Amino acid sequence: MAIEIFNRIENKYLMTSGQYNILKQTLQEQMLLDDQGIDPCYTISNIYYDTKDDYLIKHSLSKPDFKEKLRIRAYGQVTLDSMVFIELKKKINGVVNKRRSKIRLKDAYKMIKTKQLPQLKSYHNELVLREIQFFLGRYDLKASTVISYDRCAYKQDEFRVTSDSNIQTRKDNLRLENGGYGDLLLEEDFVLLEAKSTGAFPIWFVTLLSQLQIYKSSFSKYGKDYIRRHKTIEERGVAQLCWTQYLATHQKRLSH
Repeated sequence: MAIEIFNRIENKYLMTSGQYNILKQTLQEQMLLDDQGIDPCYTISNIYYDTKDDYLIKHSLSKPDFKEKLRIRAYGQVTLDSMVFIELKKKINGVVNKRRSKIRLKDAYKMIKTKQLPQLKSYHNELVLREIQFFLGRYDLKASTVISYDRCAYKQDEFRVTSDSNIQTRKDNLRLENGGYGDLLLEEDFVLLEAKSTGAFPIWFVTLLSQLQIYKSSFSKYGKDYIRRHKTIEERGVAQLCWTQYLATHQKRLSH
């Protein structure tokens, strides 16, 4: 049975594929592949919802103590009749609380549009759906961005590590049944790693990150895409130059 309520610490690490390939060797030795009922490496597609003036992502980027967002998440290719998740994700003082319910894609679309509960079925989490309904009543939301990526997942008891690559985003054709495609959010050489746990991370994992000079970063796919689309061409160029120099420095250290 898929877990529908999460309350955990989530740290993100942005790295080169070279760094990840070294890290992956130890992940495969220390952890099991987490297939989530499907292949251990799979495609995830999300629709993020926001207000007309992008209030939710603007608020999130201001780094408040509390923030929240709503999305529909699908695993693999889906149709309107496919089972997906409708998710309300909150972050309070660094702790992530995610609440989600299984729902058919067409019913998720309808619920967000009408702000009414679907006809309740055994696979629904009624309490979560009612919480999402309350959230929908607070905001006038519309589909904002589709973000898809390829993910591999590892697990060790309550500790979970995921790697995301080929992250693509789009602002048009905002329907999950149309597949995952769009503009690359990061260069192909980048991998986004997420470590998730209800308690402390294992010593071997923390030690390995230190040895590889991989450091925690503040990275939101939705937030990164919003910033990218709203920066001027000059600002994008400066940011890319700084990031390229940063990566070159780290790769030089790794080669010694």
